[in-house]
Amino acid sequence: MNPIARAALVLAFMILITVQTATGFVYTLLEVRPRAMVAIDGLIGTVFVGPLGFTGAVAVLAALSVLLPVLAYRQGLREAQAVPRPTRMRSR
Repeated sequence: MNPIARAALVLAFMILITVQTATGFVYTLLEVRPRAMVAIDGLIGTVFVGPLGFTGAVAVLAALSVLLPVLAYRQGLREAQAVPRPTRMRSR
């Protein structure tokens, strides 16, 4: 996968999680709460909001929204450099 696309995907997911934690906007868009979002909210509530409080949890998620895409981009660059490009056979 392209390193920029990987970083953009991680960024989009982290922004979605941060905004969902801060505002709960997914629940306002849908009539039924998706089980996956309820599970993610429960996990975030237990891991981040419980010990850090609401403001601290949103601040940590915002910081992770910046840090994780950078790390994903750097990892993608390392993987792209590690794969040798095939050489073309020259015919005589």
